[in-house]
Amino acid sequence: MSLSAEVRDYLADSYPHNHDYRVKGGELKPRWKLKRRWRRLERLWPERFGSFLDIGSSKGFFVLEAARRGADALGVDIHEGDLAAAGAARDHLGLDKARFEQKTLDELAAEGARFDLVHLVNTYHYLYFGSDRAPACAADHRVLFEHLATVTEGALIFSNCETIERCPAQVRERARPEDVARYNPDELREAASEHFVIEEHKRLGKRPLWVGRRR
Repeated sequence: MSLSAEVRDYLADSYPHNHDYRVKGGELKPRWKLKRRWRRLERLWPERFGSFLDIGSSKGFFVLEAARRGADALGVDIHEGDLAAAGAARDHLGLDKARFEQKTLDELAAEGARFDLVHLVNTYHYLYFGSDRAPACAADHRVLFEHLATVTEGALIFSNCETIERCPAQVRERARPEDVARYNPDELREAASEHFVIEEHKRLGKRPLWVGRRR
C-alpha cells in the first residue's frame, strides 16, 4: 500500500519529535532524538523474543521494528492521529505482526495478555499524573507496577522522569501537591521492586534507564 506524502511528513516531523522517523522503501530511518534513543535501547533488546508491547507507542517506530524482527508486536496509545499514521506505515511495509490500538494500561492489564518484552519509555509520568490527552491519573506507583507486572512475561525496559522537576511543563502544571509528594525515585523503585529485579543501565538522555526482569 502506498504511503501518502501527508503521512510521510507526519511521521518524519511532528510532535512528539523524539518519535520522528522516515520510511524509505522497506526501511525505517529514525531521525534525530529517536536515532539516539534507538541506539541505546536496541542494545537492551534480547536477540529473540516472540511478543512485544510498547506503552505510549506514538508513531509506532519500536512496534514496527519489533514486527520486522518477527515478533507479535502491539503498540497502545490514546492519540488517534499517531495510531492512524503508525497503522498506515505498517500497511505500507506489510508488517502484519504489528498492531496498534487505542487503549490504556489498565484496560490492557484487565485483558490478561502478556508480552516477552515491554517498553515504557517517557510515558510513566503521564500514567501517574495524567495529561491533556488523558486526564485520568493513577497517582499510585503500586497500582501502576501491578498493571505492568500483569502484562510483562519477561522484561520491562523503563526510562522516565523520576522527579516532578524533570517532568514536562504540562505535567507540572496539572500535578496535585499530594501526588507530587509521592513521586520520587525511592517510592517508584520500591513499587517496581515488588515485581521486578532491576538492572541499572545508566541514563537515556537525562532520564534513568533500567531493565526490570519479572520475578
